[in-house]
Amino acid sequence: MGFDRVLPIPPQQTVTAMGGHLPTWFPDADFGLVSAWSMEGSPDKSSWATWTDQRCRTVTVYYYLHQDGGPTSWKVQYDKAKACGNEVMGMGECIGYRVALPMSEGLAVQTIGLSREEADQLVQSIPL
Repeated sequence: MGFDRVLPIPPQQTVTAMGGHLPTWFPDADFGLVSAWSMEGSPDKSSWATWTDQRCRTVTVYYYLHQDGGPTSWKVQYDKAKACGNEVMGMGECIGYRVALPMSEGLAVQTIGLSREEADQLVQSIPL
């Protein structure tokens, strides 16, 4: 078994690397892509992208190319008040979602600092 390789994804290749599964709505216009990464070298190849805003609220979308089942519509895996944060934002609501896609693919999303209503609207904006 070899080591997994984590490689940065150039911004112009993010849509392709994520299979087109990116949010089309954010709570405000200040959110911007911070980084995108791909993990290779294991059977569990995945990619993820992270956005943040000026208040350091964060959205990370994980795209799994090999996943063993899961919910076929978005399901909340956790919703914890003041569970995640950083020095700029402080502690905020941490919400995680998951959905299975055809062809043994899947998506997971973690939001930090967004309200439940904002996070729900964001995940619903991601094309499945």
